Amino acid sequence: MSTTDEDLDALGEHSKLRVLIVDDHDVVHWGFRLMLSNEPWVERSLSARSGEEAYALAERYKPDVALVDLFLGEESGPEVCQQLRERSPHTKVLLISGAGRISPGAAKAAGASGFIPKDWGAHDIARAVRMVGLGMTVFQPQIDAAAASLSPREREVLDLIAR
Repeated sequence: MSTTDEDLDALGEHSKLRVLIVDDHDVVHWGFRLMLSNEPWVERSLSARSGEEAYALAERYKPDVALVDLFLGEESGPEVCQQLRERSPHTKVLLISGAGRISPGAAKAAGASGFIPKDWGAHDIARAVRMVGLGMTVFQPQIDAAAASLSPREREVLDLIAR
């Protein structure tokens, strides 16, 4: 993330964000809510444990950004993301996971503005939430072992094929 905290402060100087945390684990709710409560740019944080609960909260409170787990028990985070975006178009979604991955293309197709792993530091996760809430996208660079061994030209060709 090349955007500095000062850049974010300038962009969102008068913006207080409402954040919805959608995860099926209590410890995640408590952890993210505690972390976000210390941020001066957070107006309110809400928690949902399922898609249905998230949709109801989104329709009622109109969160600016929803932090949605990739796997919600039997539910799919990308499907919840699509439904959230349909029911609350104002809400931007940041997908997050501790175990899984999703390609930037698949996340964007679901309507997400980003995807990050849960093992990022608290400051980086908070920055990602704020960036998405302010209309930016945040995707962790994905370099697998095979791509790491490619020459710069081979990576360029692979990137063009992927597009």
